[in-house]
Amino acid sequence: AGASAVAVDEEAGTELPRPLDLSRVLADLRGSAHMTRLLCFGVLVEFFVPWHPFDHEVLRRAREQKLDGRKIRIHSPEDLSVYKKVFNRSQDIEDIKAILAAQAGALDLGRIRAGASRLLDAAATRELEELIREFYR
Repeated sequence: AGASAVAVDEEAGTELPRPLDLSRVLADLRGSAHMTRLLCFGVLVEFFVPWHPFDHEVLRRAREQKLDGRKIRIHSPEDLSVYKKVFNRSQDIEDIKAILAAQAGALDLGRIRAGASRLLDAAATRELEELIREFYR
């Protein structure tokens, strides 16, 4: 199994692999979300093109780690929480809750709020604040 794009079966709410169409991947990356999703060797991977100044700051802050002998950059939990709220899918909200609970007392809430103020509208920022109040102890 190689790389393939992911199609979503709206009726069933499930993701189905489809053969990789490079032109579609490039169109996704050039689109308004600047993101595409691929199924690569059975792992769902999301790629996005950094276009906002916040994206470049996140990349500079990301820490380097080794994974299977390769160097990869990992977003901080603060930055990941902001991105998760930007995408705002039900799984993203569950991920935010898990990050807040797992990182209790260790997050830089000021950095989360600063990122939220740059990327989220007022309603989404309030929702993120509610999640922080409820799950960050």
